[in-house]
Amino acid sequence: MLERVYNENQTVSNTYPTLVNRVISEQTSKYIKTCLEDVVASGSGKQAYIEGYKVGGKTGTAQKYKNGVIDVGKYVMSFVGFFPSNNPKYLALVIVDEPVGGAYGSTVAAPICKNIFSDIIQAKNIKPVV
Repeated sequence: MLERVYNENQTVSNTYPTLVNRVISEQTSKYIKTCLEDVVASGSGKQAYIEGYKVGGKTGTAQKYKNGVIDVGKYVMSFVGFFPSNNPKYLALVIVDEPVGGAYGSTVAAPICKNIFSDIIQAKNIKPVV
C-alpha cells in the first residue's frame, strides 16, 4: 500500500488509501509475485538480482514508431522492480529512451534498478534475508 512519495530526501506527498475492493484474489497475487521473483532470480531480469534479498520485477523492450512505421534501431527499454518482495516497501520504474549500446530492458534498465535498490539497502541499512 502506497504511503508516501519521495523526491530525493523529502516527502512529496502522503497518502492514506482506503481499500475499496479487491481486484485479484490473494492467491493470484501471490502467484504473480512468485513469477516476478523468478524473472529476477533466473529470467530476463537477473541483472537486477541482489544476493541475499528478495527482488521481483519485469523487463520491457519496445520498438519506437515514426510516422506509423517502425523507426529502425530506436527503442525504449524498461524495468519495474520491487523489494523486498516478501513484504514490498520499495518500487522503482526505470525507463531508458533510445539507449546507446544496449538493446534490451534486461541489459539496460534492470542493472540501473539494481543500483537504485543497492543504494537504498546501503542508505537504510537493510539486512539480507537469509
